[in-house]
Amino acid sequence: MGDYAEQLVKNCAVVQAFPPIDTNGVPQSGTPISLKKYDHVTVIIQTGAWAGGVAAVTLTQDTSVTPTGGVQALAFTHYYTNQAAPGSNVFVDTACASTFNIAAIANCTYAIEVDTDTLDITNGFDCMRVEVASPGAAACLISATYICSKGRYAGASASIPDVTIDAN
Repeated sequence: MGDYAEQLVKNCAVVQAFPPIDTNGVPQSGTPISLKKYDHVTVIIQTGAWAGGVAAVTLTQDTSVTPTGGVQALAFTHYYTNQAAPGSNVFVDTACASTFNIAAIANCTYAIEVDTDTLDITNGFDCMRVEVASPGAAACLISATYICSKGRYAGASASIPDVTIDAN
């Protein structure tokens, strides 16, 4: 079964940001997560069939997993993609300015690496979510997942802190 330290579900919180869906021209907002008990999150976005158009990807931060009026953009400068070779594990590090567009290429994976200390913790921003704009076309399949790592309280999978709850 492998060494305890090797098992992802015993060392990370894996959360579906939004399930596989045909966007049908509708933007997607991921489930908000709290990073109070984790030092890092990897946002994984996967596409399936893609009919056309582009969809902008951004991250937002908040003071609660229940969205408040104080939501603000979360800056990031890189994302990784296998867009040049869909379906492969070869990812290209791509520079960006807090947003990037999912191109009209099917079956791609995109990853955004976020360290918790990039959130505005000083002003109480310790929660985040992924936002994907509408590509403007139907039949564009997409899903997103968060993998929260560097947990402050690693342990058995049942004791991993639930990031969908805003608890200390």
